[in-house]
Amino acid sequence: MDTANQYVKLNVGGALFHTTLGTLLKYDSMFKAMFSGRNEVFRDSDGYVPIDRCGKHFGLILNFMRDGTVPLPDCRTEVQEIIIEAKFYLIQELVSLCESWFINMEKAQVEPIGVCQVPVVMSKKQVERIWQSSTGRPVIELLLNRNNNKYSYNTSSDENFLRNQELFDKLLLRFNSSKNNNVLFIKNLGIGSPEICQWTFYGNASRKVEISCTSIVYTPEKKQTKVEFPEARIYEETLNALLTFGGCTHCKNDDPSIQQKPSSTESARRGLGQIVLLPAKNTWRIGGRNLSGVDDNTNDQGGGPSVSGHNSHNNQQICGKGNNNDEESG
Repeated sequence: MDTANQYVKLNVGGALFHTTLGTLLKYDSMFKAMFSGRNEVFRDSDGYVPIDRCGKHFGLILNFMRDGTVPLPDCRTEVQEIIIEAKFYLIQELVSLCESWFINMEKAQVEPIGVCQVPVVMSKKQVERIWQSSTGRPVIELLLNRNNNKYSYNTSSDENFLRNQELFDKLLLRFNSSKNNNVLFIKNLGIGSPEICQWTFYGNASRKVEISCTSIVYTPEKKQTKVEFPEARIYEETLNALLTFGGCTHCKNDDPSIQQKPSSTESARRGLGQIVLLPAKNTWRIGGRNLSGVDDNTNDQGGGPSVSGHNSHNNQQICGKGNNNDEESG
């Protein structure tokens, strides 16, 4: 029997694997030193070679050794785990593949300075595709399609169309700049959609919230289309989307760099911080940290409107229990 085709049984952290000796000897790695025949290899009573490592990614490592390449998961945390295992097994080729993956990810996230990029799409399917490849960033979509004019618009619809568009542009300039690229914004032309004006917020994993801004109004003479501007609800869902930033859509884990130190975002999730919007200063703040990137530790005690979870045009304040110096609005 050809030695290269001889099967070897491996027990990696309790996970059992079968592979050929030729696969293990293909690269100049730890396995080549183990199974070259120069040293005796310990086997348990079932004939398995025990390896004291986690077996989570060992199947991927074996596939790389078999084929010379392997698709890496779209998850920074998992690729970091793979590169650690590859360094332990001394598989330099896999280490180089992981390092190239990180370089490509960084290039994809770098945008020209001072340029806000907004994809313009035709349908919801295109939005879903962009969201799935957004590397963990929340997505805010505004659908505007005035071609769906089955009924005439009422008197306030034109103004509210413009107000929705202006708010989208304001949020875009705040959260999609070169220094603060936290959210991906998408404009949808709504081809084939029955919606006329709709906001959609995509967070981590499967979180998806839709806000329809249109309704049918029945008048004595005819039906009319009414376009609304639910400003407070839009602000609320924007804040909820921002709180999902930093997570991984693939493994549902938070970025390790965020876990290493307490953050005001995490405090807000637990109800320990204060989320407040100050239109006069054009500042979004969680706890004492401005989302615009400038710290502001001053306390606001009813001096300006803030965001509420209610669907109302009158902004109210959401107060947590962590700041004793701040007043709760009634």
